[in-house]
Amino acid sequence: MQTSDRSKPVTRTPSATQRNENVSRPDLADQEEEYKQLEAKTAALVEEAEQVLRNQDKLLNEKPAVARNYSLLDQVDTDDIYDKFQPKIGDDVAIIDDKQIDYVSIQAKAKTTFDKTVYDIETKVNQRDTNKIFNSYSNNDDENDDVLPAAAKDMGTEAKIRFLKARLRVMQEELERMHTECIKRVSEDMHADAGTLPYSLDDENEKLTIKMKETDDERSRLSRVITSLQDQLEKHKKLSTDSKTKLDTTEIELSSVKKEIDQMKRQTKKQSQEQNQSDTKLNRALEEAERYKQQLQKMQSTTKDLTEQDKKKIEQLTNENRKLEKQRLELMNAFKRQLKLIDVLKKQKLHLEASKLLQFTEEEFVKAIEWNVT
Repeated sequence: MQTSDRSKPVTRTPSATQRNENVSRPDLADQEEEYKQLEAKTAALVEEAEQVLRNQDKLLNEKPAVARNYSLLDQVDTDDIYDKFQPKIGDDVAIIDDKQIDYVSIQAKAKTTFDKTVYDIETKVNQRDTNKIFNSYSNNDDENDDVLPAAAKDMGTEAKIRFLKARLRVMQEELERMHTECIKRVSEDMHADAGTLPYSLDDENEKLTIKMKETDDERSRLSRVITSLQDQLEKHKKLSTDSKTKLDTTEIELSSVKKEIDQMKRQTKKQSQEQNQSDTKLNRALEEAERYKQQLQKMQSTTKDLTEQDKKKIEQLTNENRKLEKQRLELMNAFKRQLKLIDVLKKQKLHLEASKLLQFTEEEFVKAIEWNVT
């Protein structure tokens, strides 16, 4: 939220818990984004693996001995892998003649041998430590390269398990097909040439024994890989559960933080409004101060002009005063001279009067004398 240049809204310093929450939330978001990308990549790889398996199934269906239509990944079942894997021959197949072929006995012996082999493998697998299996699987690159193709290396754990189970199912079907072909071929050879029967059965028995051992080894590798991948899947499920729990907790904390943020936004908005009002009042006060400042400058200019005029008037009046003072002094001097002149005139008048009186007295004295004389 933006405020004016003069506004400085009060901000609250986040606590250490809030900083840790702010740090953990981007990590969870990154983990969720990586998990989504991994799921998308796993889905693409599973689709590619299904396409490869469908092509392989198509090639198998082209043979006349087997005619099946199925989706391997859809038919995978973790509980019945070993129950459905039931080949019809074993290591102890005996050479029999044309009249003593007992298919039921052959199937029973093969089932017994296979069940024993499966039991031994399960015992060995169950006795191993989960971490050792995982480390053995992680460190044995040659074995993984033999089990998983290059396209399945980047698959997720669950997708790898599905792929390996599907591959195990294909091997089971291939073994059953080979058994069927073997029985058919043995029957044809036995009916065609009884003299070559022992050699044909020995040859086929040896081939099937070798194939059976290879299949057992492959199944053993697949079992180890499946076990390790199942352990990884459990770990990932546990991590996913923990992540979901943390995510729920984080969402609750995020909700509370959002509420605090909304409250802070409201407070900030209120403070911003108050600040805007204060800024408006301040702008008005500044405008008035600027106006008063201009008036003061104008008054100072006017006062300066008046002062200069007053100085000129004072100087003029001073000069006039000096002139008047000079004139006053001159008048005073003239007045003094006039007073002196008046005094002189008064004295002259007194002298004249005195002389007149004296003249009159003298005339009377003369007359008196003259009268006395006469």
